[in-house]
Amino acid sequence: MTSGFKTPYPKCGGRLSELEAAIEQTKRPAACRRTLDRLLREVRVWPVDRQVARLFGEIYVDLRRRGRALSHVDIVLASLARSMKLTILTTDRDFEALPDIPTEDWLR
Repeated sequence: MTSGFKTPYPKCGGRLSELEAAIEQTKRPAACRRTLDRLLREVRVWPVDRQVARLFGEIYVDLRRRGRALSHVDIVLASLARSMKLTILTTDRDFEALPDIPTEDWLR
């Protein structure tokens, strides 16, 4: 079943490369690759371009200087949100370290 959603954005090459490396180490790489292909037809993988990478560096260093820490994934999300002027939906308070990035918790 596919949604028919066509993403205008390129896939995030770094993460896809890591997935391909993992697939190569499985007992059934062809089956795993077919599963990955089905998944990628259903989800949008946001691009991590030069601007997002630069923002990642800025956020990482800023947090470190202030003695704060976020996971790598959270910093990527923050970089994308800042770059694309998006709101992050989250149930935790980790992003309070970045007050310029709007967040919402729909479970409250």
